[in-house]
Amino acid sequence: MSVPLFARAAALAGTMLFLAALPAFSQAPAPAPATDTASIPAPTAAPNVTTSLKNVQWIWTGYLQGRFTATDARPRDLGLIDPTKPALGPISTEYPIAPSTFSIERAYLYLDAKVNKHIDGVANIELAPNPLTSNAYLLEGYGQYTFLKQVTTTDADGKVNEEEVPIVKTRLGFSRLPYGYEATLTSANLITLERSEAQFSLLYGDYSFDRGLFAYYLPTKGYGFNLGAAIANGTTMFPESQLPIPNFTPSPTYYADPDGNKNIVARAGYSFKMDNAPGSHANSCDLGASVYSGTSPLEGVTTNGQFSGNTMNREGYDLECHKNGFTLLSEGIWAKDDNIDSTGFYATLAYQRPGTKTQPYLRVDTYDSNQSVNNNLYSRATLGCNYYLTPTTKLTLEVQGIDNNIKSFTQGANPLLDPAPTGESSKVLVQYQVIF
Repeated sequence: MSVPLFARAAALAGTMLFLAALPAFSQAPAPAPATDTASIPAPTAAPNVTTSLKNVQWIWTGYLQGRFTATDARPRDLGLIDPTKPALGPISTEYPIAPSTFSIERAYLYLDAKVNKHIDGVANIELAPNPLTSNAYLLEGYGQYTFLKQVTTTDADGKVNEEEVPIVKTRLGFSRLPYGYEATLTSANLITLERSEAQFSLLYGDYSFDRGLFAYYLPTKGYGFNLGAAIANGTTMFPESQLPIPNFTPSPTYYADPDGNKNIVARAGYSFKMDNAPGSHANSCDLGASVYSGTSPLEGVTTNGQFSGNTMNREGYDLECHKNGFTLLSEGIWAKDDNIDSTGFYATLAYQRPGTKTQPYLRVDTYDSNQSVNNNLYSRATLGCNYYLTPTTKLTLEVQGIDNNIKSFTQGANPLLDPAPTGESSKVLVQYQVIF
C-alpha cells in the first residue's frame, strides 16, 4: 500500500471513526433495513409518490449515488489492456478508470404501473450511462402477477386484523435472478458500497439479470420458508462486456440466447425471529441456499459459425442475522465453468444502535478464480461507516485494503489477458446517496 494513499486513508478513517463516536444517539429515525431477498425491486425506504391515470396507479421512486474514489492501483490493474479502448468485463467501481475520480455511480428510476391488486408492470431505468453504454438503459422490465391470501394477524396491542398479503409472485421479462443475498438487493440497500469480488466476478457483473420466467413464494406472516426460482436464457446483462477470446469471432447472435438452452436459477430460504422485538428485521435470521445451472455464451461463436458455450454452474449459501443492533451477513459461492473451479466468500459485521444515525461496518472477502493454480487469491478488507442524515439520505466513508494475486484469466491462451498479479493496493471511497 503506497504511503501517500495510506496517509489519506488513515486521515479519512480517523474522520469516519470520529463520526461514529459523535453523540449520534439523538432519536433520529433509523434507515429501513434491506428488503427480503425474495422481494427485490425497489429501495423500500423511499416514500412512494403515486398518481392515478386511467384507473392505473403509477408509483415511482429511485435513488442517486454520487461518489469519489481514490486508488493507488496502476491503470493496468484497473482492467485496461489499452486505455483508449473499453476495459475488460463490465466496468464499475470495482474497476475505476482513473486513480482519483468523481462519478455518478448510479441513478435509478423505478416505475411501477399497478393495474389492480394482482397485476402490475415494472421498469427499472439506469439514468447514469456507464463507460460501455452511452445512453440510459433498461435495467429491469417485466410484467408481474401477484397471488394474495387472506390472513389473520394480531398486533402488539392484541388487536386482531384481517388483511390480504402476497403469497406468490410471478414475473415474465427481464429481472434480477433469485440467487444468494448480495445479487438480489438493489445497491441502495447494501451496507457496503460494493458487492464482494466473488459475487461480482462469478455472478453480478454479467449474470445477475436475465430474461425469463420468475416465481417467488413468500411466507404469509413475514417469516418462514421462502423460495425464488427462474428459467432464464443465460445471456449476459451487458453484451458489450464480452471478452475477446482467441479463435472466436463475437457475433450479435450470441447476445440473445444462441443455443436455445434455458438456465435454471433458484434460492430456497428459511427466516425466523429470535424474539418478539418489533420491526421486520429486528432480532431475526434468514438462511438460504442457491443454485445456478446452465450454459454461458461467454465463448461466443466459432469461426465456422457454430455456437460454443461453456457449462456454468454455481452453488451458494448465505446468512443474514440481526440481533440487538448488530447485523451479520455472510455468503459463500462455489463455481464450475467447464474444467475451472472457482470459489469466493465474504462476511460483513455492522452495528447500528436503535434510534441513532451511524452504522460502522467491517467486511472481509476473498475470491479464487482458479483453484488449480497455486497462490491465486484475491483478498480484501473493508472498513466503513454509514451516517444517515435522514431515513432516505446517507453519507458513507469506506477504506479498502486489497491484495490481488490472481495470476491467470485465460490459462495462458491470450497473454494480453494474463497480466502479472497486481499485488497490494488500496481504495478510499466517499459516497452520498439520496432515495427519492
